[in-house]
Amino acid sequence: MQAIIVEVRPRLQTLYVFLKKKEDFYQKRMVNIEVKTSEISITWESDSGSEVHKLNVPCYKLVPNSISSLQIQEQSVVFRLQTEPGSNLVGSFSVEYLSYPKAENPLSCRVLTPPPIDNKPCEMKCRSCGYMLLNTAFDRILPLPSQCWEAGEWFCHKYSKNEEFTNIQDHLKATDCLYGSCFMYLHESQLNVSVGEIVRCCNCNSWLGTHSGSLCKIWNCTTTLGMTSQCSPLEDFLNIIKEAVHASPLPVCKIVIETKCSVSETNYLILWVLGKNLNMLVYLDDGDQELATSFSRSQESVIERTLHLKNTVKLLYAPHTKHSEIVKSWLSDVQVQTVDVAEQMFNDGLAYLTKVNHYIPPPHNKTNDFFVSYLELF
Repeated sequence: MQAIIVEVRPRLQTLYVFLKKKEDFYQKRMVNIEVKTSEISITWESDSGSEVHKLNVPCYKLVPNSISSLQIQEQSVVFRLQTEPGSNLVGSFSVEYLSYPKAENPLSCRVLTPPPIDNKPCEMKCRSCGYMLLNTAFDRILPLPSQCWEAGEWFCHKYSKNEEFTNIQDHLKATDCLYGSCFMYLHESQLNVSVGEIVRCCNCNSWLGTHSGSLCKIWNCTTTLGMTSQCSPLEDFLNIIKEAVHASPLPVCKIVIETKCSVSETNYLILWVLGKNLNMLVYLDDGDQELATSFSRSQESVIERTLHLKNTVKLLYAPHTKHSEIVKSWLSDVQVQTVDVAEQMFNDGLAYLTKVNHYIPPPHNKTNDFFVSYLELF
């Protein structure tokens, strides 16, 4: 079994089961599905014997003989199951259970890279070649209010009635450092880089960030900062998307991810978030032998698998390499968030979403011009 993905819909009391195998089902004579209260048994029979997959479903009580919407294709089986409520009222159609929002958000984001220390020399090197980009001490190191805001939206407050609001780009000194969880804003005079609209390493010409006014936006995944722990572009991508999802008050939100690859080229990734806190039961064949136990008796091969509960974000995504009509429409919508990311984050994030999409059987992995995927499925 290549992948087992189960979407849990507690309000509908249903489970949507997606099974995907590496070989074709049509090579088998018969597929038999048996549902017990805590187990799903799937048997493939052929001339050489039978192959049985037993899926242990924790935390939910299944209703036997409740299979519906069964679809069997060349490499996949998709069906829907009903679940029983946890008690006589809670989870039934008589009462709707609304959970009280907790103070701590389940999609809380981590600050992956600690900031430098005041008045101590900070060394920043290119991650690709190790070239020294920065070696200076900062007088002020300030956190940014949000990952999703642009520098043009930040202002310094007034100290008196007669003063005017000043944009942070005009107010930032050469010895100031502004940082977020995935990037830092630094003054161009402090950096030993090739500065244009795109900031590149002078030694290896690697993409480091972007330039606006006197500020350079340098991404953590493109540099190494002292002896702090290093983050990956994919970690930063997932972190910044979760922060954008949490920032939206709507249960369904739209996000445009953009990265400026060169002066004339900007890539876009549009995300349509359908579920912020979706519970999933998952098994993915990634070589982890601890998730499955197999044994044989006569000509029958039995494989037992335990599905693991994960909290994920379900979304639709579509990459665009140019300013298409749908990108223009989304960018003009005030309810759509626009998030700038590093080129490496964009590429690794798109590769991750595509990898997850391949685990979902067609045609359920695509709708209209969007592809279906999940965050933090593995």
